[in-house]
Amino acid sequence: SRNAQYVVDNFPEGDRILRAGQVLLQRIRGYQDGSNEVRMAISDPTLENEEAAWRKIGLSAVLLRECYEHSQSL
Repeated sequence: SRNAQYVVDNFPEGDRILRAGQVLLQRIRGYQDGSNEVRMAISDPTLENEEAAWRKIGLSAVLLRECYEHSQSL
């Protein structure tokens, strides 16, 4: 629309931040907490279960950091 193009043309940084926010929201909607992997690593502490839990925790930490960084850009 005309208004959207006005924003893109006149406020490119704002447009970039809003678009990044949309991508971040999509990632949050698909978020899986990893509680099952952590539970398995605790109840059956095999190397595979522990690695799976750490992978999920790492992905959660990355998403949390990206949310924080996006909030700072706002």
